[in-house]
Amino acid sequence: MGFDFAIGEGFINHEDDEYIYIGVDGVKNPDAPNLGHNDISGTGNSRHPSYISFHDFATRNNIKEIFYEEDRIKGGHPGCFKITESMCLTLEERVKTFEEKHPDVVCPSTVPCTVAPEDKFKMSLCCGLTEDSWDYGKLRWYAFWFRWALNNCKIPVFHNT
Repeated sequence: MGFDFAIGEGFINHEDDEYIYIGVDGVKNPDAPNLGHNDISGTGNSRHPSYISFHDFATRNNIKEIFYEEDRIKGGHPGCFKITESMCLTLEERVKTFEEKHPDVVCPSTVPCTVAPEDKFKMSLCCGLTEDSWDYGKLRWYAFWFRWALNNCKIPVFHNT
């Protein structure tokens, strides 16, 4: 099990009279970081990490304060929170710090994949990519989409279901 994250324009969904919730439409952007290797996000604004892998990623990369409150996902699950300039600056700084700490790291999209798309289990192990490579790619992805939402949306939100 895991999260379904989307970053973008928040809208009120009220399909029936009883329940109202905030949603985010799917968006593709050719300028978005693409992790390659058949990563489900492609150039889109959504990701689907497992609960544990996302928590570990956020902890390793010192970005838990953006996504968590007392070890619970910010905004609830399901839920959402508004994206701020401070969050964007933190993510951008983490990308820069990561690059300085790991000058030889490569983003997964720069390494050709040698695993068949249908063999998703081997996908994360292919091509000698390290955890650092995947973290770098994901950090860039979050930094891009948070900044994109803040610059392009009236109600920029991080949404999870």
